[in-house]
Amino acid sequence: MMSQLINQAQQYTPGGVHSPVRACTGMGVAPLFLTHATGPYVVDHQGQQYVDYICGFGPTILGHGHPAISKAVTQQAQQGLVYGISDVKAPILSQYICEAFPSVEQVRLMNSGTEACMTAVRLARAATQRPKVIKFEGTYHGHHDAFLVSAGSGAMNTVSTSGVTVGATQDTVLLPFNDIVAVEQAFKTDPKAFAAIMIEPIAGNMGMILPKTGYLKALRQLCDQYGVMLIFDEVMTGFRVAYGGASVHYDIRPDLVVLGKVIGGGLPIGAVAGPRAILSLLAPIGPVYQAGTFSANPMSLSAGIATFQQLQVQGVYEGLTSYANALCEGLVKCSAACDVPLQCVSLGGMLGLFFSEQPVECLTDAQASNLDQFKLFYRTMREQGVLWPPSPYEAFFIGTQHDDETLRKTLEAARYAFKACSISEGVH
Repeated sequence: MMSQLINQAQQYTPGGVHSPVRACTGMGVAPLFLTHATGPYVVDHQGQQYVDYICGFGPTILGHGHPAISKAVTQQAQQGLVYGISDVKAPILSQYICEAFPSVEQVRLMNSGTEACMTAVRLARAATQRPKVIKFEGTYHGHHDAFLVSAGSGAMNTVSTSGVTVGATQDTVLLPFNDIVAVEQAFKTDPKAFAAIMIEPIAGNMGMILPKTGYLKALRQLCDQYGVMLIFDEVMTGFRVAYGGASVHYDIRPDLVVLGKVIGGGLPIGAVAGPRAILSLLAPIGPVYQAGTFSANPMSLSAGIATFQQLQVQGVYEGLTSYANALCEGLVKCSAACDVPLQCVSLGGMLGLFFSEQPVECLTDAQASNLDQFKLFYRTMREQGVLWPPSPYEAFFIGTQHDDETLRKTLEAARYAFKACSISEGVH
């Protein structure tokens, strides 16, 4: 049945999938096809259940099928799916977002992180009347042409992709992540050229890489000095690593924040948020055009509001942090017992690991980690009923419904997987 399903998918879909990472390319196993998910578990078409650390690549922070979200979207489906006219719930979700960030006064909702990143850059160029934007090696800001330069998720680590012209990327300046000297040098070389820095404040598309101490603050200071806008792409980290996101956690005030994933409660969404003076440049009151048929649609609004109501419950982020810390500590302990070098970091409901003896601080470090061991680890964990993202360049995610039982199952599987990695390297 599995081969039949894959053949059918490949017959009608390029590569058999609708987003490349799902193909499990390079992992040495066939892609999974799921039938349903409940709480911290997903179930494939053959009935195999897995502890899920993909969590939809970030959105399902409350787990799968949370009663509050299910109730909200079921009720909304009976009242209408899309209007093409503003929904009464749009100001409610917008207020939740604005009140979470000290620097945010307004928000424009749209349909994806890609759309939101495009809009943020357009706003920055309009506000500064400058062309160039800095992005960092290995980071990912959607699949629009200007940012498909050393993009993340391990699938785009070159400076171009087929179908993207040189002209589309000529105003994108690529620099190494966590290197403040490189940014300062770029500004000194061409001090009036840069509209914005676009950054994942915590990199999550080359594995999870934390910013060096003081790095984000130094970026803020340089942007202020040279009149450049600082854009935090928090599609992944927003309301996942903290209530608000990385900018709140690190106490940095970016000029614009890009959001997605969690704020839609599992349904498609994106957002650009920032001060009124910048957001007022957007149509219909400003010269920067942005629009969308499904923007702020009733279904995403309903799921998003239900999610925010749950995230405001006391102890949610403390619980995520506690579980992530326990998982990280457990994985490091299991790997050490098998003499397998491992780096593991976590913050809030987000976690990353590298098979490396040294801390990982940039894309070059990530690429130098033992990718073969990750592949074996992924396959073995999957065989044991634990599901990681099928790429060494993705972060892992935790939801509020992960519990002591999922932690026990995960670490039990990890002991087996690290032993397999140890044997494959000839350590024992």
